[in-house]
Amino acid sequence: MAKEKTLWEGDDGEREKFFAEMGRCISFWSLVEAQIEKSFHRVTQMDAELARRIFYSTAGFEPRIRMLLAAMKDARIEPERKGFLKKLIEKAEIYSVTRNRIVHGNVIYLADARSKFNGQYVIVQGRDAPNSNPPEAEVLTKENLIKAANSFGLLAQCFIPVFEGDGKAPGRSPNKYAGLLQRLPVPAHARWVEAGVADR
Repeated sequence: MAKEKTLWEGDDGEREKFFAEMGRCISFWSLVEAQIEKSFHRVTQMDAELARRIFYSTAGFEPRIRMLLAAMKDARIEPERKGFLKKLIEKAEIYSVTRNRIVHGNVIYLADARSKFNGQYVIVQGRDAPNSNPPEAEVLTKENLIKAANSFGLLAQCFIPVFEGDGKAPGRSPNKYAGLLQRLPVPAHARWVEAGVADR
């Protein structure tokens, strides 16, 4: 059996590339959270600064989602837009699982010939970190991070048409983004998706 290596015993260049992709991924996730906060502002029709303070007064992604859903119940939003926003929220909740795996997982360098990830930096969950041959389903590679960042960015883009204009004018129908939303993978890190011309 090959000797297990610590995080710092792999290639410096590859390690830095891996960390860079982690940072990029979380940056794209922040765009999703920003769009959810903007949705809360538009749904409640509060002053933007007041809405932001109230929204972020609750710690955690799930409580903030529940706050937005509660505000949407009696909000005066066109049914088409409300329905599309609910679909976006559902996708964001699914994608938060990948986000949590990235943020709360452990980065390790695998040096085990038994593993298909031998010689790579990966993210595993804490319970798997000591294992030099973790289950494939529990591993996030650099390629997974690249795919997840792409999915996060495209999901954030799909929020844009929900409240175009002043939030009341017809604007661009969110249904033009419906095809893109449907094509976004589950989980977020499963595959790369191109945003086609018809999706914008």
